[in-house]
Amino acid sequence: MPPLREQQIIREQAARDAALGKRARAIQEGRLGPVLKRWVNADVVPIAELLREVARAYLKGDMTTIAKLLDNPSVELTAKERPLAPLMEWTLRGKSPGRSQKQGATSYAEDLVLSFMASVVTGCASDKSTLSALLSSAAESLRCTTQGQFITSVQGAGAMQAIRERQPEVWKQKKSLQRIASQMHSQVKPQFLQAAGDGVELPTRGHRKVLKVMDFKGDERRLEFTRTPDPIDWQVMNLCWREEMDTKESASHNIWLAFAGILLCCSQRVGGWFEIVDGKRSKRKWSKTKLLVLSEQAHSHIKRDIDSWMALGFNAEPMLVKPEAGDYLTVKHRQVTGRRSPKGLGTKAEGSDAWRAAEILSETPWQVNRAMLSMIRDEEVTIEEDMPSAMRLAEHRRAASLEAFYLPTTMDFRGRIYYRTPWISPQSGDLGKSLLMFPPLNEERPFHAATQEEQDAVTMHLSSLYGGPNKVDKAPLSVRKAWLTEGDWIGLEAGFWQRTEADKPLTLAAHAALIDEGLWDSIPIQLDGTCNGLQHLSALFRDEDAARRVNLGRSTLEDPLNDIYLYVASLAEEAIERMREDGEEPEWAARMRIAGIVIDRKLAKGPVMVLPYGGSREAVRLALRAALLERLKDMPNEASPWHLCEENNYEAFKERALEDHPLFNRDCLHMAQIIWGAIAPAIPKAMAAMATLQAIGSWVGERGLSWRVGAGENPLWVTQAKSRAERRQVTMRGFHFPDAVRRLTMLADSNEIDPKAHRSGIVANFIHSLDAAHLAASLQRFKDKGGGCVGAIHDCLLVRPSEVATMGSALRECFVALYEADPLSAPVRVLDGDVTLEYDSWYALADVVGVSFPERGSFDIKEVLDSAWFFS
Repeated sequence: MPPLREQQIIREQAARDAALGKRARAIQEGRLGPVLKRWVNADVVPIAELLREVARAYLKGDMTTIAKLLDNPSVELTAKERPLAPLMEWTLRGKSPGRSQKQGATSYAEDLVLSFMASVVTGCASDKSTLSALLSSAAESLRCTTQGQFITSVQGAGAMQAIRERQPEVWKQKKSLQRIASQMHSQVKPQFLQAAGDGVELPTRGHRKVLKVMDFKGDERRLEFTRTPDPIDWQVMNLCWREEMDTKESASHNIWLAFAGILLCCSQRVGGWFEIVDGKRSKRKWSKTKLLVLSEQAHSHIKRDIDSWMALGFNAEPMLVKPEAGDYLTVKHRQVTGRRSPKGLGTKAEGSDAWRAAEILSETPWQVNRAMLSMIRDEEVTIEEDMPSAMRLAEHRRAASLEAFYLPTTMDFRGRIYYRTPWISPQSGDLGKSLLMFPPLNEERPFHAATQEEQDAVTMHLSSLYGGPNKVDKAPLSVRKAWLTEGDWIGLEAGFWQRTEADKPLTLAAHAALIDEGLWDSIPIQLDGTCNGLQHLSALFRDEDAARRVNLGRSTLEDPLNDIYLYVASLAEEAIERMREDGEEPEWAARMRIAGIVIDRKLAKGPVMVLPYGGSREAVRLALRAALLERLKDMPNEASPWHLCEENNYEAFKERALEDHPLFNRDCLHMAQIIWGAIAPAIPKAMAAMATLQAIGSWVGERGLSWRVGAGENPLWVTQAKSRAERRQVTMRGFHFPDAVRRLTMLADSNEIDPKAHRSGIVANFIHSLDAAHLAASLQRFKDKGGGCVGAIHDCLLVRPSEVATMGSALRECFVALYEADPLSAPVRVLDGDVTLEYDSWYALADVVGVSFPERGSFDIKEVLDSAWFFS
């Protein structure tokens, strides 16, 4: 057997070929055809659905509806004759005969859309073709596709199969339906009648019908059919193969051009694919014409798809050997993930302390928990996650009997680290986490032989996984110990997750099994902060009250765990109770009470969590609405106080879902305002700081913003610059309506910076960058202290039970060092083209903007060193 390194190279190559196949080779050779076809497939169904809506309106003669469907501005159209009627009826047919059920049946309309888009998009990508030339080519493609549908519908697939057998080289070279139909032209053309319905049916021959028809030359022919063509078949075929089709100005040709115009409008309405620009004819430079090109939105999607496909073959599975400097063996993935930044602005991560932290995570070995794998497989448990993918990894590891594998990483522009394996990592759901463990150490000890500190770490971890209705994950250590000792759930028991009330039943069972096997030190113990965003804001401004509410103050594991979510919930509920005591209970509050809604910790958690990341009042409302809908999902309409309300015509919503009821949404707004009012006094300095940062974001405007995070030798410079999405109007005349002007509005990413994104994103991006800097520093210090295996889930870390104390001290020391240095005193840059405006600190920039940060409070940041609940 080849060594592991060679196995990895072979495996990566095989994975790349399996994932990409011919598409990968085409991209590497610079051919975009496979890319375009795949992206086209994403919009085929919605475009086809819009085409069917247009067809229904067209057959009714409702041109006003068509104008609205295709975004025609306020032009009402009528037509006495409807020459496109046969084609419109054709698009309303059901499953296309060209696809078998195994292939995934498509409709007539979807096949026509795919043919049109493949023709036009490929033409746009290969050359800047004129609008008329591309529409003419698309019309021809639609005509050939329709003929192919007719052939397979009424004559069966044997007609095309005959070409496959007689001319295999032609079939191999010309696979598209358009080319195949063209090859069949000579044998099919004489079969179509001059007028519809002139065929005379003869006795059947076996399972096939025989039809006597007359071709264009007047000769009589006998043809075999699987079904008798109906009048629409003949009408459409007459449009396909009339003799005058040889001339480009014929009436039939114009009908197909009009049909192509409708499809162009549908594709624009759905996806904003194209853009019309002025051009010049190559031979007569003075003559201007209209060119149809792919929009910037199209190009951005294509680039994104190319990047994702080229990466797919390398990140679909973990590594068999340790990655080289955080990368896969056969390709370097050092670019920062995320959207393409405008004006070439972006975070340069390579060589920074943040990237070294990503490398530390990628160098950590992992193993599959084989006992958990066997239990899941033997019991055939149905789990609402990507079980086949996780099982694929686990089965591969078990069969290969490998001691360890590795998970390469990457990061976003803020320095947050992500694992590249999309379906199994510490960032996976309950199933993915349950299958992961650290490799066992050489010296294993039974759990009772562990130190008290190690046993406490396991107890804290298991109770956090359990949670449960009694919220044991919020209890002091002594309560958790009693729960662990008295519980009868320990062990890998059949059907455990079906009986337990645990929040993470699979991971809990898996880690309990490791204890039974004496592998307790292979459990990835999770250390997480309390509302991490608010911890950073509270430390930044030394907010005495808020810091203690998010567990930054001195504490032991026997002290009560402070819970800011519960605190906000109590304030909000007290505000409502005061209204009731005063005899002024609002109607919305009464409806919530009747529905059994009380503002508790779980209901307040969502709104509080979004706040430190720039959450607005609307974000708080949406978070609350989602939580309420989840809580009320099983309430029947007959018991809903909102559905029972008959005022203001609300009876019209009696049969509608609760989320659609306007009164419910209004009540959500009222309750969100109460919660917002409870949040403000809980974290006043954080609220003031967010307003200051948002004001700075507004002032930056259409320039880039960059700031330094971290105090190491190679700090990361985070660059914030988001593309502005431009709305462009394109005017096109004609197509299928006389004198109609079609104005299409397209949304496309530009090379300009979106000023609104600075204001809306600056708080979240700044806090995430601080969080990432803290994690990166903690990882490095953990390694410096002799730490071993480590994993991460954004703002929390996973280590062995025997190394919890080491990581705990690293987390606390790095957090204190980060805020003793004051991140707001780090330099900031405003990037304006070739000009860089550098400010000594955020304070200096705030002075220029005309705002100020809140004054620091009296909280002693060194208390974090003695806070047991800071990360637990």
